[in-house]
Amino acid sequence: NRGLPAPAGPGRRTGYVDDAGGATLTAPGTDGPTVSLSRPGPSTDPVRGGERVAVRLPGAGYLAAEETRTGAAGPDLTVRTDRAAEWIVTGVAPGVAIPVDRPVALFDTVQGDHLICRPGPGGAALTWASGGTAEGTGLPMPERFRPPEGVPGDTELNGAAVPVRDGDPAAGLLILLDPGEARHLGEHLRERVPDRADLLVPDGAVGAVACRWSVDGGPPAAEALPAPGARIWVQGRLAAEPGVSLHPVRALAWATDADGDAVGAAPQDPLWPETVLTWRVHLLPGSGAATAVYLPLPGRDGEPGTSTTFTPLPVPDTGEGEPRRPRPPAVVRDPRTGRRAARLLLLPDPAGAAVTRGCTVRVHLPG
Repeated sequence: NRGLPAPAGPGRRTGYVDDAGGATLTAPGTDGPTVSLSRPGPSTDPVRGGERVAVRLPGAGYLAAEETRTGAAGPDLTVRTDRAAEWIVTGVAPGVAIPVDRPVALFDTVQGDHLICRPGPGGAALTWASGGTAEGTGLPMPERFRPPEGVPGDTELNGAAVPVRDGDPAAGLLILLDPGEARHLGEHLRERVPDRADLLVPDGAVGAVACRWSVDGGPPAAEALPAPGARIWVQGRLAAEPGVSLHPVRALAWATDADGDAVGAAPQDPLWPETVLTWRVHLLPGSGAATAVYLPLPGRDGEPGTSTTFTPLPVPDTGEGEPRRPRPPAVVRDPRTGRRAARLLLLPDPAGAAVTRGCTVRVHLPG
């Protein structure tokens, strides 16, 4: 994706905006007004990848997006007087200062899509990477259905896993969503694809989402899939053609309890394990991008007097050199829930093979 050559600090020149029937960005070094990226609050630190920033247009305000329906002609961009820190800088690793010598990209958290520049009959103009449709790079999604980091534009859903056909992982899985999530996703699809809403969400909710594997990478191995009824977390691109599906699936995760049984309860349910969870995370063949998964912790994590430990699962031996020593996950705050989570980062295999990682999480009670 093409984007703004971003500054290493506030106020550096990045390009200019020509407001002629919609914002248009051109290369830096012109005589147009300076466009700058800034974070909320006073700070002179460099802007870093993965953090939220505002796009300031001198003399006008801050660039913001409004959700648009499928088929809208171009991005619906507005200018606000308050600082709209709704953009995320991508194309550089999270936490790394944005370089000044190469392009990066802007991802809008309202639209759920990258803002890119495409040539047109009147010159290059801004548009969304997905084209505002449910095809191509995936359907733009609200923040509640997106992973906190990783590949912008991806969707993360969780629910009960049901095989399409028993014993045939190539056929895919269905994710049975919880009623609240099914209703919110249904409302979003009715807004985004109104021409197919009656077909996709006839009852106003999305009861199940199909997981379809990459044609190039193929299906995951049978051991990567949980038992039927287990709760599964899945990342991928959400599409609405021909039905609601994640296609292709990038990563999936599921957990077992202290007895080795697959966990089917949701983290907020009373049946969610209180002290021991073993997570297994699988990056599917051909995923091609580093993927971070935020994993819920046992129910009693964080209680006064408790401590939580993480034991990485052994890395499978591929027979090619010494197996890499797995790193324990980092403990972070999941911005979607406000709760502590285990952040597990999976790097793609250079040969395009599947990658499997995991860890056992134990909450040690006082006494």
